[in-house]
Amino acid sequence: MSSKAKKEWIGGLVLFLLVSFVSITFAGYHTVKAAVDQTYVPLEHGNKTHVNLKKGQPFSLLLIQENHQNTSFVYMTVNKQHESIKMTHLPGSTQLGNETLRTIYHRGNMNAVVKNVETCAKLPVDYYVKMDQQSVVDAVNKLGGIIVTNKRAFEHSNIVFPKGSIRLNGEEALVFLKERNEQDIFTAHERQLSVAKAIFSQAATIPNVAKLHSLVFTLADHIETNATFNDIKRIQKNYKPAVSHVDKQQFPQNEWNQKQVTTRLYKHLERNELFL
Repeated sequence: MSSKAKKEWIGGLVLFLLVSFVSITFAGYHTVKAAVDQTYVPLEHGNKTHVNLKKGQPFSLLLIQENHQNTSFVYMTVNKQHESIKMTHLPGSTQLGNETLRTIYHRGNMNAVVKNVETCAKLPVDYYVKMDQQSVVDAVNKLGGIIVTNKRAFEHSNIVFPKGSIRLNGEEALVFLKERNEQDIFTAHERQLSVAKAIFSQAATIPNVAKLHSLVFTLADHIETNATFNDIKRIQKNYKPAVSHVDKQQFPQNEWNQKQVTTRLYKHLERNELFL
């Protein structure tokens, strides 16, 4: 994978729309800060690891994306010093104790999700980001549609997406983002970046300040995270070297292989002992 491709791929995954909020200087600092503050929902147990983002310490992130009835879970570790990011797709069928990850999540308690991922999968979660991709529908329709570049032709939900430059309305953009199956999870993230870039490129041309502010808060309405505005600014500022290498993998169902994966992730986080 080329350096440009790596940066594009990870750019679509690292806090997706949140980091982009911080970059929209044309919307105004106070507007963006207010929108990001609106997304902040702390965990009950707080941040046990006390990661120092200012010093560039390694951190982990659980990214949850909802698209209609589909929910995808991606566990990410970021190491600035190693200049690398490890992305691990956690299938919704992943067994956490007596229940699956999907079942625990659909009860609607993020504290329970994080606790079970940490306790049963042995994966420490410093931050989580939950995004309902309905925000894409609302944002794209507010913009009157967007133009994206599709790298490979495909059909989904009776909509054909040809290769090349295509124009999408909000409903089409949502289908464009949707994973066709669990094997499509990482390719779908590439499409998410394409849509995100198109949204913000189009937003930059909006002359009406009130309309622009409305767009920013529309996106914020569909995002929840325990990362503060300052956390997001520091991630954007301090962790750019991490995009140099991206390692994508699937979290295995086999218990022995899970242990191997977990050990590698702990090493990447520079944590030598089990988190719990």
